[in-house]
Formats: sequence, C-alpha cells, structure tokens
Amino acid sequence: MFVLQLIAIAFWVRVPVARAISDAEQAFLSLYFTEDELHVISSTRSLQSISRIAENVTVVTAADIELMNAHTLVDVLNSVPGVLPSTSTQFVSNASTMIQGPDIRHVTVLLNAVPLNNLSDNVAFVGAIPVQDIEKVEIIKGPASSVWGSAMGGVINIITKGPGGKAAQGLVSLDYGSENTGDYRAAASGTSGKFGYYLSGTKLRTDGLVGGFDVDAGYLGARLDYAFTKRTNAHFTLFYGDTDRGDGVDKPYDLSWSNRWKQLVSQLAVTSSIGQAGRLDLSLWTTRFDHQYFMNQLSDDQELSHLTFKENRTGASAKYVVGQGAQNLVVGADYSSGTLDASTIDGGDLEQKQWAVFVNDTVSFGNLTVIPGLRYDDISTTDSFWSPSLGITYLLAKNMLLRTTVAKGFSIPSLASTSGGSEINKYRSNPDLSVENLWSYQLGFESGILDTFWLKVSAYRHDVDDSVVDQQLDDEWWTRVNAGRQRRQGLDLELRTKPIHNVTLAGSVCFLEVQDLETGEDVPDVPMAVYDVSLKYDDLKTFRALAQGRYLRWDASPGSNVDLSGFIVDLNLIKKLLSRPGVSLEAFLSVHNLLNEDQFVADIYPNPERWVGGGIRASF
Repeated sequence: MFVLQLIAIAFWVRVPVARAISDAEQAFLSLYFTEDELHVISSTRSLQSISRIAENVTVVTAADIELMNAHTLVDVLNSVPGVLPSTSTQFVSNASTMIQGPDIRHVTVLLNAVPLNNLSDNVAFVGAIPVQDIEKVEIIKGPASSVWGSAMGGVINIITKGPGGKAAQGLVSLDYGSENTGDYRAAASGTSGKFGYYLSGTKLRTDGLVGGFDVDAGYLGARLDYAFTKRTNAHFTLFYGDTDRGDGVDKPYDLSWSNRWKQLVSQLAVTSSIGQAGRLDLSLWTTRFDHQYFMNQLSDDQELSHLTFKENRTGASAKYVVGQGAQNLVVGADYSSGTLDASTIDGGDLEQKQWAVFVNDTVSFGNLTVIPGLRYDDISTTDSFWSPSLGITYLLAKNMLLRTTVAKGFSIPSLASTSGGSEINKYRSNPDLSVENLWSYQLGFESGILDTFWLKVSAYRHDVDDSVVDQQLDDEWWTRVNAGRQRRQGLDLELRTKPIHNVTLAGSVCFLEVQDLETGEDVPDVPMAVYDVSLKYDDLKTFRALAQGRYLRWDASPGSNVDLSGFIVDLNLIKKLLSRPGVSLEAFLSVHNLLNEDQFVADIYPNPERWVGGGIRASF
C-alpha cells in the first residue's frame, strides 16, 4: 500500500491534468440529483464529485429533510436505504443506528467532522439531534477507517448551515400534532462585509405518542464566520441540547424509565488557501456529554436507580488539501483526549487519548479514477492500527459507472469495556481488548436506463475478526473478550426516476446476511431485508407532496418480542400560501404511520400508532 500511495503521489506531480467531470456527465446526473447531492466531502475529507468516489454513499439535503417533515436525525436515517435505527422511531428517541451489520458501535457519527460517539459505549444517539441546522447529511456505507479512524461500519457526517449570502434572513416554523406534540423553530442568519452569522433555536415536546415516552427538549445552534482576507477565513460553531425524555413503562412490574441528556459541541476552524491549488484547514473542538438514566416505581414515582455518565473531550485536526482538475491529495492529522466519569464504573475518571495521521489521493486518468488511502491510529487504551484502502471508479459512459473498494476497517473497544470495572454491573474490565477489525470488499454499478431511470447496485462482503463478545466468568461476574469472527455480506438495489410530469418514484431493497464463522450459524437479530419506497410530487410552484414507506424482515432470536407485520407509510403535504420577493409562507401537514401498522424489534420500544401533525412555516 505504501508503494501504491507513492505511485499516486508521483502521478500527482508528473501526470498532466486529466479530465474531471464533464459537462455532459454533469447534465445527466442533474436529472436525478440536486446540486447539493452532486458533491460530497466525507469520502476523502475533500470535496469530490459523486462520480469520482468509490464508496457507497447516500446524501440527504435540507430540502429532502423539509419535505419529509423530519424532527430529528433518526427520522432522516429511517428513509436511507440500508440504514436502520436501533429502536423504533419514537419522537426524540434514544436510537442509535446500524449500517451493513448489527453493531451500532461500529458507526461513527460526526457533526462537521466532530465525533459524537460517546466514550462509554462508542455509540451516538441520533434520535437526540434536531434537523433545524442541517444543510445535508452524508452517509458512507461500509468501513471508512482510512479517512476517519474507528469507523468499520460506516460514517454519518452532519454538515450544518452557514450564514448564506444575504444581508439578513430568517425562518419561523410552528408544528403541532397528536398528544400535544410540538416542533417549534426559529432561525436568523446574514452576512455583512467580512462577518456572517447563523443562529437558531428548536423546541421539541410531546405528552407521549406511546405511553411513557413524553419529551421536553430544547436546542440552540450558532455559527459565526469571519473573513480575515480573501484567502483566509474562520468559523465558530456551537450546538447545545437539553433533553428530558420518558423511556417507557412496565405496568406488570410497576416500573418506569426516563433519561436526561445534555450535550455541548463547539468547534473553531480556520481555512486558508495556499498557492493556486492548496488549502490548509485547522480545527479545534470540544464536546461535553451529561447523560442520566432513571428507573422509578410507577405507582408512587419512587426512585429505584439513578445512573450518571459525564464525558469531556477535546480534539484538534490539521489537513492540507492540494489538487487541481483531476488531482486531489489530502494529508492530515487528528488528535483527541477524553475523560469519562460514570456511576457504573469503579475507581474514578477514565481517560482515553488518540492521535492519527492519514493520507489519501484521488487521481483521474480520463474515465478511470484511483483513490488510495492510508491511516495510522494510536489509541492509549488498546493497540494501534493501520487502515489501508484502495478505491477505483471507471466511467463506461456518461450514464454508466463501475466502482470497487478494498479496505481494512476497525472499531475501538469502548472505554467502559477496557477500563471500567463495576460492582454494580458485576463487570470486570479487560485492558487487553484489541480493536475489532475487518477486511471489506465492495463492488458497485450505477447506470441510467433510457435516460429515465437511475439504477444503483452495491454488493459487499465484510470479514470481521476479533469481535468483542460477552463472556461469563462465574455465576455473577462477566467480561468482554475478542473471540468472535463474522462474515457480513449483502446486496443493495436502488432505483430512482427522473421527474415525469412532476412525479419522482424511488425504491430500494437491501439484503444482509451475517454468519458466525466460529459456529457456521447465522447471527440472529439482524435486518435480513429492508424495503423502501417513495413517491414525490413537486409542481415547482406552490405544492409538494411525499409519500414514503418502509418494510423490514428481521432474523429474530428465539423468544424475541418482535412485530414486523406492518408496512409503515408517512405522508407529507406542503402548500405555499404566499410568495413575494423576500417573503414566503407555507402550510404543511404530515400523517405518520398512515396505515396504523406495527413495526418494532423490541416490544419495550413500540412504534407510535397513526398520528398527525401540521403547521405553518414563514421565511423572510
């Protein structure tokens, strides 16, 4: 891999600039993708055309999010082919997410490249991230360790909104529905001279679409930009969330659960252009998580258990991007340091430090693009790891693309697993835990058919080694060890039409099989198939509509309380009431779970029955 990288760098120096994406190719892709979908940054940490990346990537834009009337990120991900939340889509849920495998800790969630996964479990709660500030979400399906480190299951990178080009603009949205469910938003942004700003606030609440799942949550977002010169600018971003949430009841056992999450994410970034084709990016960031979990007696609200988790992390990254036309080289380094204080861990604060260096290149020779990458991660709590990758795309025609990747990915054991022994949980930590790792092989094909349909086929195989599994030590105590090997393989089929009489149809089916290589048996509790379908109408003037549905087939373990008999369909309607220069007013209505069906993989987290919400949105 070193040789391949050196060859790629040498080509960057010596090979004449080849053709990047052509006008004809861009025009064809524009039939099926919006401008925001045509380029992504997460695959190489530099802006690339979707026809010049080898990974299986899905992009969801702010316009998509508005049309589906999503409230939090879990609503968005529940519409992405091959991506599945860990629990049913309760309003402001505690869901994490899985991609091409059953392990939620293998997926890395980023907010403007700042990691949101916690140290205690290595998971991120996507149900507690509001959508108000999201410009777009880029989802990489499959390992992305050569770019992002611990990300053997994929990456979800949330990119937030900026000030925009106007002197001043704003938005107010009021959404009210069943069981006093409300989503109230306001935002203001503008640019004046060298200074730009974006400020927002969101309030989410409900009495509980399912009994015991009431929510009272508030969020604040901010971004401040300043242009020192035409070539150097800085921006500061801030996100704060405070969520009180009921987490269900068990009447036969007279129990109720609830939790409270507080999170603060801040980042200061500076970008400076160097020469004709170079750019230096520097970033400093901090995250603060305060999570509390309660178990109470349902009848008299007596507190039976109170668990606390407090995390503080700081980090920095430096990245140099240089390239022009068909050449693009990225060299960078990451550093982070974090502490965890949890009531379930004996012995005080735990600490984890990480540093990494990475390099990747994108080199195009006519219709052929080669993307080699390499990253080295050093982790204080476990072994270090090299993550190589090689991606290739070949454009057979303006409407036909082949892509393939070979990559090695890894996932860091949680800090609680390696260092957090607990008398409460009868858990004995294992400081000798190694990283979970895999070799991944992916092959994809994308093509336009008669300039009417866009078809995407993606096949993958992941061979997992050193899986972390639970091991019983005696009648009470247990630990975690590296003892598992798995083969995860699947096929994703996606279809999208161009707008025909203002109507767009999209559908997908994603198959997954997970086999335990030690026993030869299939691993249970795996989404064997996920079916998605959507129908969108947009008259390009005053009316938009979206109907989207999802059906699951789940390989449940014996005794699981699973109900996947239903096909969940949501309907969203938007009507523009007023459109004048600088002012827009529209009304919207959403009917969730239109067919009133059940679809959940754990009966303690049932999905809501049919519910309705609607309101008005004004922008100025």
